[in-house]
Amino acid sequence: MAKELKSFFPKEHGAYVVLLSAWLFGIVFSHESDNYGFTLSLILSGSLFCLQEPIKDFINGRKKSVSHSVIYVVLFSSLALCSGILLLVKSIGIPQLIVPLIAVVLSFSIATRSRYSVIVKSMIGFIGLSLVTPLTILSAQSASDIVRLLAIWVFVALFFCSSIFCVEIRISKGSKITTAILYHVLTVAITAILISSNLLPIATVAPLCVITIRFVLVLLFQKRYSTIAIKHIGIQESIVALAGVLFTTIFLLQ
Repeated sequence: MAKELKSFFPKEHGAYVVLLSAWLFGIVFSHESDNYGFTLSLILSGSLFCLQEPIKDFINGRKKSVSHSVIYVVLFSSLALCSGILLLVKSIGIPQLIVPLIAVVLSFSIATRSRYSVIVKSMIGFIGLSLVTPLTILSAQSASDIVRLLAIWVFVALFFCSSIFCVEIRISKGSKITTAILYHVLTVAITAILISSNLLPIATVAPLCVITIRFVLVLLFQKRYSTIAIKHIGIQESIVALAGVLFTTIFLLQ
């Protein structure tokens, strides 16, 4: 029973860390203390995320799991619907409705488009999970500036996707270094532009430094990095994600 239950949850363990980190980023950037709103946003985003696996099984038509897939689709959909309605009642606004809908579309895209490459699937997934940050902010601030929320979403997505390019260096044995360098340079440039335009809080410098230092270390110790087991790299990336949240919090407390 436990094994069957486990099969209906997404198997990408790193994605759970991204989901949690994105939620924590939302709490930190909101500058609020709204436990009720934060809890609802976590339930909503977690339910939408967990919908991916049963939807995939249902679409693929696996005979042994279709009936159970329907049960979990109904369960997670009900949780998402209830928490979404409570959020709308708490602070009515169109953004609260748009954000989870975009997340559903992205999740459904991952579940149905098996022809996507692993890197594209990962990027779509991380971009979708990054929506948890603006959703969490909205759960506490109904009158948030939409443009700034979009800027925060872009930054958080860039932050998480940076790990994909580091992992690609490991998988390709160094052949994807140029692409990774271009990505990180672009990330720094976009972040600098958004900060100078007052669309991002200066605190975003903290997580940016975390991923920049991580990437520099990967370049400096590339040969050793290329021999590390993927599982251990996944653990390292999880630590980097949580470190980004931690240093952002420390920066804001000063």
